[in-house]
Amino acid sequence: MSRLLISSLVTIALFSAGCATTEIKESAAKENPGVQTTAAAPVPARPQPDWVTGESRDYPRLDYIAIRTQASSADAAAQEALGKLSRMFMVDLNQYDLSERQALESAGYEINRANQPAEAMTIAAPEIQRILDKIKVVDQWHDDKNNTDYALAVLPRNTGLGYLRSQIQMLDTNTDDYMKNADEATDPLTKMGMVALAWRSQQLRESLQESMVNTDLTRHGIRPKWELKKLDKDINELLVNLNIYPSGVAGDTNEAAITDALNSALKITDITPAKKEKADYLLSATVESSIIGEENGWAVGQGKVHLTISDKANKERNHKDWTLKVPGINEDGALRRVLEKSEYTLKKEMRNSLIDMALGN
Repeated sequence: MSRLLISSLVTIALFSAGCATTEIKESAAKENPGVQTTAAAPVPARPQPDWVTGESRDYPRLDYIAIRTQASSADAAAQEALGKLSRMFMVDLNQYDLSERQALESAGYEINRANQPAEAMTIAAPEIQRILDKIKVVDQWHDDKNNTDYALAVLPRNTGLGYLRSQIQMLDTNTDDYMKNADEATDPLTKMGMVALAWRSQQLRESLQESMVNTDLTRHGIRPKWELKKLDKDINELLVNLNIYPSGVAGDTNEAAITDALNSALKITDITPAKKEKADYLLSATVESSIIGEENGWAVGQGKVHLTISDKANKERNHKDWTLKVPGINEDGALRRVLEKSEYTLKKEMRNSLIDMALGN
């Protein structure tokens, strides 16, 4: 038999064996989809990309907003890059003394945790999803020498700037409307609520303006029409001049303690409590205390705090509620601590609570 024929037969035999092996592996993979039948090929090393230390040629800063991150794993680097770029178009509630309701009321925003850790409290316009969908991790690199992973996330610059510009203009329009309503309002609580909404809108604007300055190549944003410090001063003047008479509910077990707590809370907020006959509003609160169980040998008390503001005719204008849980060495101790924490909460939250309640139902 000639060498050529032998060589051909060997080639056919090897090819057939390879096909058979492939068929067996494919069959095994179908029967056991969770089983890896072959070892993954190692990712080949490559030179350091340009974007690790400078601008990316593929995603130039003229056209893209880019974020580069590094971490101990590829996934961590990618998530951090996505998170950092996403945050440029959201507002962190913790950045301001701003309740969730005030943020949602003043701008029509909503809670959004896209690309953010679970504990993050960020808000954004509903339109944010269109932006988030365009943020991509476009490249990653592993530094073998330092065992570090890098990620590059990008967003088309015009897309990001267009969103920021539209949001800032919307917040300015809201502020104009709120201040017009404040000028026309005769009720002090309503007037304060309108100015408070304007103030909150401009706080949100300030955060987006900072992002716009950082993403605009000209380093310009949109010059604000309303001065945040002036609005802050206006809301404080209206707040401290509210004529409020504080009182616990007549006949309630904690009437005296709650009355004292409300008096103190108003004074802490720089509001001088008014006499009942001269007051425009009545501020009252109740605390419903109970024992709800035991944890690690401690009795657990629960307090439901209900704060109400009413007008001269005793018609409720709005209310605010909290639920508190407090441990104690025994049931009596837990109930006592519930009342103490309720009093502390009223004092700590009074300013924001009055603003919340001024926003209306």
